[in-house]
Amino acid sequence: MTKTKQSIVDFPFHHDASLKTFFVSKQNTESIKALNAFLSNNEHEIFLNDEASSGKTYILHALCNDFRMSKGTDAFYVSLKDFKKLQPELLDGLANFPLICIDDVNFISGQSDWEVALFNLINEVNQKNTKIILSGRANDLILFPDLLSRIKKMNRLELRGVLDEEILTASQTIIQNLELHISERSLKFLILRSKRDINEIYQNLVKLDKASIEKKRIISIDLIKSELNL
Repeated sequence: MTKTKQSIVDFPFHHDASLKTFFVSKQNTESIKALNAFLSNNEHEIFLNDEASSGKTYILHALCNDFRMSKGTDAFYVSLKDFKKLQPELLDGLANFPLICIDDVNFISGQSDWEVALFNLINEVNQKNTKIILSGRANDLILFPDLLSRIKKMNRLELRGVLDEEILTASQTIIQNLELHISERSLKFLILRSKRDINEIYQNLVKLDKASIEKKRIISIDLIKSELNL
């Protein structure tokens, strides 16, 4: 990422994320295949319609990383969830990046300055034949007609949450990616007392990893109880 743009954007980024290590739910197999193909085909625009706990932010980070590795070129990611901390001018000139990922687009609904900036960016991407991926909840998009129409013309891929029967396997994949040491018994304890939400389980595992390092304790049921009040 370039210093000129990235230096003014402060957000968590999974620098080791890759679609090669991402747990793919049965419901998302075709969408992930399409995203992998998008990195190397002649397609230019995709809109990711996501449900809660689909892992779409991780997926966008992974796409940026995989694109850099495969193409040896740069990519840009930004979430518009906290757009109030940013300026619409952030989107100016982004079409110079070979790949742009704009996350949480629905959050700027009704913000005319942001909507115009995004509309201009999409048009510029189309002129330069670079690649752009937008993500958000389609049902929450309340945008001015020209922008909404433009987004509707994009190839739309659906992202759905991890199925209940996949939670354990998905959690084990997270553990491998984070290089955590936790017994299956402790993991099952955590899952049973968490919401059936893979994002929450991920956040809890990150907290437990930090607590384990700080307190020099293994991730056990006792640590889970004390740190997460479960």
